[in-house]
Amino acid sequence: MDKSELIKHLRGKITSIFPAATTSCVPAFLTGTSAQEHGMTGWYVFLKEIGIISTPLPFVTRFEDIPLKNKVKFGKLFKIAPFSNKINAKSYILNPKEFYNSAFNKEAAGKSKLIGYNKISSLFSKIDRIIKKKSNKKKYIYAYSSYPDALIHDYGNEHKKVLREFKKIDREFKKFLKKIKESNSIIIITADHGLITTPKNKWIDTHKFKELNDFLRMPLCGEGRSAYAYIKLGKKKEFEYFINKKLNFCCEIMKSEESVKKGLFGRGKMHPELKNRIGDYIILMKENYGIKDFMIDSDFNKQHLGRHGGVSKEEMFVPLIVVKTNNKN
Repeated sequence: MDKSELIKHLRGKITSIFPAATTSCVPAFLTGTSAQEHGMTGWYVFLKEIGIISTPLPFVTRFEDIPLKNKVKFGKLFKIAPFSNKINAKSYILNPKEFYNSAFNKEAAGKSKLIGYNKISSLFSKIDRIIKKKSNKKKYIYAYSSYPDALIHDYGNEHKKVLREFKKIDREFKKFLKKIKESNSIIIITADHGLITTPKNKWIDTHKFKELNDFLRMPLCGEGRSAYAYIKLGKKKEFEYFINKKLNFCCEIMKSEESVKKGLFGRGKMHPELKNRIGDYIILMKENYGIKDFMIDSDFNKQHLGRHGGVSKEEMFVPLIVVKTNNKN
């Protein structure tokens, strides 16, 4: 991609937040707050208030994917203060059609208009139309594409399908810039996180380590690259010894309480349930290892090849691309 339009406008790199994962980072974009503040601490989150482990973005239970939207309001569990409500601009949020109207997106939209799209060309066309709509107010447009992430989850970072998708995005972006070249716009492109390839032989299944599984009083939460461990009463010292002696080749641990004091999850006002959502320890995976405890009847072979949530440079660093168009006036 030597002639890439995206690379042409690359300004450098910035860091993601912790955990470097969609469930924590997308709310950060839409609220301007950290995981410590909004309380969405990973793909799997233990919600003490309702006594279940949830998957917040689709807003379902971890086991069986039972919908929660008719049981409890999203805003009662997470602190989502829409960024768009704080600015003097006409706001729009564009997401793939399959989830643009989700409980999370409705909560995060605030005064923004929610718009769904089907493919990347459609996304750029809709942004183009919004930009060219006559308005006395400035416009703020947030657009999210999930497809590069989904492909990398399935195939890893360097697969030809992934490279093909980025080339397609690049072509559509170049056409889009030509259409809006006199619109007096600022376009900022980045990512919520990076990904790292985690092959099957680098996955740690807790059920294959009887001692480890016996220490846990509930399933691991968080991410496969940064998992929250809830330890049985009186077993913390044994858990620490086991990790440091038997699993030190693939991970290290940090006391969750210590991580909060160090600001790992951010520096803002703490969500009242944060400490309940990050367990007793954070298991941070080394190199390209991952960890998971599998539910009954789940298939180990269906694990994602590309993963995120950890603290490696591949996961934490994301590009910063900025384009300023001319004012036609």
